Amino acid sequence: MAALLVKSFEGDIYLAYQDDGIRQTLITDELDRAMTFSSLHQVKDYCLNEGFDSATLQHASAYDEMCGAAMPTAAEMQMDLKWF
Repeated sequence: MAALLVKSFEGDIYLAYQDDGIRQTLITDELDRAMTFSSLHQVKDYCLNEGFDSATLQHASAYDEMCGAAMPTAAEMQMDLKWF
């Protein structure tokens, strides 16, 4: 089974990835274009019956970098979603 990784970007943009532990594969539409979502609710609705066994939200922010602060680690910027 695979995990769902949701990456959150500034401006209410969410991308979803299938994470098999080795690589992250972007979820695409029938024309092989990246599917973008405007809310976590949209991601959940789309992925609910796709066979994922876990979900994680990872937030990407350019704010710290723009202010000259040290970049937080990925672990500090992610949380488990209790969807599955």
